[in-house]
Amino acid sequence: MRLHRTRARLWLPLFFLPACVSLDSPDSDEAVASQQAALTGTDLTPASTVDVSDMRGNPPGVEGIDKVHDGDVNTKLFMPHRTDWIQYRMQAPSIIVSYDITSANDFPDRDPSSWTFEGSSDGLSWSVLDTRTNESFASRHQTRSFTFSNSNAYLYYRLNVSQNLGGGNALQLAELRVGGSLAAGTMPGTPVLAAPSVDSDAVTLTWTPAANASGYYVQRVNDDGSGTTEIFTSSTSYTDTNLAPGTSYLYQVQAVNGALRGFPSEVSARATTAGVAVHQDITALSSSVPVEQHPGNGVAGEDVTKVTDNNPFSKYYEPNASTWIRLETPSAVVTSYSLTSANDFPNRDPKDWTLEGSNDGTSWTVLDTRTNQSFTNRHSARTYSCNPERLEFSRYRLHIQDNHGAGDTQLAEWRLFGTSSASLAAPAAPGSVSAQALSGNQIRVTWTDNAGQLNPEASYRVERATNSSFTSGLVVGTTGAGSTEFRATGLAPNQTYYFRVSAQNAAGSSITVGPASATTTANTPPASFVENGWYDGQNRTVTLAYSDANLAAYFDQYVPNPSGATWVTPIVSEAWGYAKDTYGSMVDPILHMIGNQDNAPGEVPGTLAYNVGGVVYASDSAASYRNIIFTVSSDWSVPDYGWVVQSLIHEMGHIVESNNNGIAGSPAFNAWGDSKWAEIFGYDVFLHLTTISPNLAPEIYADNVSHTDGFGVYWFRDWYYPLYAGEFGNTDADHKGSRFLSRFFQLLAEHLPTINSTYGNRPLNLGEFIHFCAGAAGVDLEDEARLAFRWTPQLELELAKAQTEFPGVSALYLGNRAPGFTLDPITRSATLNVALSGQTLAGTASDPDLGDTLTYSKQSGASWLTVASDGALSGTPPSAGLSTAVVRVTDQDGLFDTVELVFEVTDGTCTPESDAQFCARLGAGCGSLSDVDNCGAPRSVSSCGSCTAPETCGGGGTPNECGDPGGSTPCGGLCSSPVVFSTQSYHSGNLGTAATCHETTVNLQGLNCGNFAAGRTFLINGVLVTCNGANVTLPAERNGGYCMQASAGNQPWAYFSTF
Repeated sequence: MRLHRTRARLWLPLFFLPACVSLDSPDSDEAVASQQAALTGTDLTPASTVDVSDMRGNPPGVEGIDKVHDGDVNTKLFMPHRTDWIQYRMQAPSIIVSYDITSANDFPDRDPSSWTFEGSSDGLSWSVLDTRTNESFASRHQTRSFTFSNSNAYLYYRLNVSQNLGGGNALQLAELRVGGSLAAGTMPGTPVLAAPSVDSDAVTLTWTPAANASGYYVQRVNDDGSGTTEIFTSSTSYTDTNLAPGTSYLYQVQAVNGALRGFPSEVSARATTAGVAVHQDITALSSSVPVEQHPGNGVAGEDVTKVTDNNPFSKYYEPNASTWIRLETPSAVVTSYSLTSANDFPNRDPKDWTLEGSNDGTSWTVLDTRTNQSFTNRHSARTYSCNPERLEFSRYRLHIQDNHGAGDTQLAEWRLFGTSSASLAAPAAPGSVSAQALSGNQIRVTWTDNAGQLNPEASYRVERATNSSFTSGLVVGTTGAGSTEFRATGLAPNQTYYFRVSAQNAAGSSITVGPASATTTANTPPASFVENGWYDGQNRTVTLAYSDANLAAYFDQYVPNPSGATWVTPIVSEAWGYAKDTYGSMVDPILHMIGNQDNAPGEVPGTLAYNVGGVVYASDSAASYRNIIFTVSSDWSVPDYGWVVQSLIHEMGHIVESNNNGIAGSPAFNAWGDSKWAEIFGYDVFLHLTTISPNLAPEIYADNVSHTDGFGVYWFRDWYYPLYAGEFGNTDADHKGSRFLSRFFQLLAEHLPTINSTYGNRPLNLGEFIHFCAGAAGVDLEDEARLAFRWTPQLELELAKAQTEFPGVSALYLGNRAPGFTLDPITRSATLNVALSGQTLAGTASDPDLGDTLTYSKQSGASWLTVASDGALSGTPPSAGLSTAVVRVTDQDGLFDTVELVFEVTDGTCTPESDAQFCARLGAGCGSLSDVDNCGAPRSVSSCGSCTAPETCGGGGTPNECGDPGGSTPCGGLCSSPVVFSTQSYHSGNLGTAATCHETTVNLQGLNCGNFAAGRTFLINGVLVTCNGANVTLPAERNGGYCMQASAGNQPWAYFSTF
């Protein structure tokens, strides 16, 4: 990242509240601008600052928001960005037809130059009333009046500036005044919304009547926070139907009296519709290539097959705004489907569409219709229910009728879910596995992705070992669907490693392909190298002046006395050593630091080369796969704890965020920019440095606590430091301080989708950032986030979507959540006048909160049926045909889910299903299975397929899929008389001999191997885990916990940290 020596900071916007803007046709042919103050009509400029706001939240004060409407041309509003808007809330519906802008006292280049003037009835959806480009002011304190035609009465108006005169990063004006007239008539009052009620596809709203109201507009905030969808009703309640399941919505209600509107209600509490059970992935059962309406888009790698390749990082591009996509499938009942947004251009996202089914490709039945849909982020999936009649088809068509304004359309994924007699199989094995050493600590493994639309992979499993039989130093890594590459990092130098790869999905694993091997090079820093043109032709020769286990320090040929810079090397070495201990190896254990000389021969004035601090990552070939940070000084012999040290620590923070947990990229850069993360990282590093005296942490704190971003948000003061200090309820040692900081990155690695050992350039929006922070802190941070950040409908919906999309993170901080059935409906077989035997609902529901006790009950229907609290079903069906009941699952806190249970009662003649059909119907792809078959008879199958490694199987004291009875405790069947740990953290100590084991039922986060030599091994739940200098992911729990042993001999104990 470019970091200027002047300490000027590049801050990316946290969020921009993208208004739904439409263009109103003026009532006359031309708008008029006057060079003199000539406000038309009555001056209706708000008198109170509570009715004045701007995009970035400028507060009142010196050059604050209150100065733009105070009537004094000698004061001014200063805004640090050249794009901003100033919004006025009127006292009543007003017809504004002119506005005055007065230039400020100085800096003409800060004058607004291009803008729109907009009106809104609800404060969320905006209409453009006047557009200006390339305007200017002839003098300081000049007032210019702009008139336009408008006959609509709005409650809100704003000046939306898109450019200033000089192109710099600042905007100012002395006054903004508006003129016109109040609308005739009586303004209605404001309704008060009650808490909404929800089900899977509808939200019901009720509100108190408003005075003088003839009706109401219900306004649903669009999914991306931009604008509203509006519905009129004369009632004081409304049910919004055909919504997406498992999705959060926000509403406001506005009373109307004739043509006049009152102020809208407060935005409702979040209304989240219930999720739907996702059945079989029907798309994955199809061997047919999808067909499009307009074949051939002319863009390589973005053809229609990408829409069903199970890879969220690829996309289908269509050069038309409307199109259809058709897929032939095995005969199936599709009851839900999902769409995933592509990587860029939100205006290409589908907005209106229908889903249709057919059995002949000619006659089509509409199964679902959606309008005004949007996505809260890129690579974001939305799931919709459909086909309530449960009709069966063999062809499905997605007919996209409109998008969000672009002339072309794109989509990453379209997937169908339902039931079919066909079943998923394990994916095809990868091909052509090879390995290439990139450096002394990094090997790239590549392969061919042979799995396609039919039986696609969900991920790739990459095994690494130090011998070809994979019995020594075994480490297992994964990367996401669509990958053809994996980076093994943090490796030992001059070591041969062996790799083998398999494709994985819910049905099992492909055969394992390999081994391929490569030998890392020596990790000795080169004596010299040439900078590789990283910034504006930066290409000096740099020479090694110092090295140790943490640092290789270089200086360019213009630094007169590199030996005089010995003051800086111990500081940077200690800082990097602390970063590795806290966050892991970050690919390369050695950090390469470059000191450049300022004002050297050949430096071009005004360019960034040799006038910045910067970073190049070990994932980049331009850096020869090294982590490199650099900065500039005019005299390296003089200690500089300001610019020099702080810029180097800043750039070190970028390495930490972009090379963490073996995955390249920084998704959160989209949220914190360049860089609010660096502030808390730097504070933590300086707090732990012993090579600078006195410690600079208090100075860093005092500096950071006053910093805001471009929206006036105090990231360090109001967010990061309170979390670091444990002031938001995160008092446990594992949830504050540097543990909180490192845990954030670990959660990203565990839950965000990856491809080719990268995050695929998927950005983290601010709501997702808050969500992952809450997971790292172990507490709900929504209330704190509302105070720290500028809370908007967009941010509200981003957070809600994140909580739904990443439930594993939600589980770390949210309270008890409801259980849910995994199938809807549940279908069973029975025989006329024959009592049920061996049938149960146990296992048909799951609870996201581990450890909850579930009970079952019948709510209605099938009078002959009895449902016991443990799920056992009993009774004798008295008649043939379909017999239905509504059943409920409830946890110990009363949270519940309901589902329809359908019995197909036959008259006694029944053809038993095959073993394969039996396994597929009950969703078993591995191991033995015992249940009742389609005819109601008990059935046991010894094997429903081959198992993967034991760590993927369950425990719980009963035989699991892999045939391992395992006892009833974590160490049962593995060792005897384990030492039981009950504390919340484990520090270094002596594990003892391999005959001794330790047991815990506390949820563990991972094995921190940062302080241990590479190659040290442990047995965790019977799985060999190797410390490789970085945090190691643990195997799955065994009987509710972990059993940990030394693999051999007498080994030190590692640090295991808890949730």
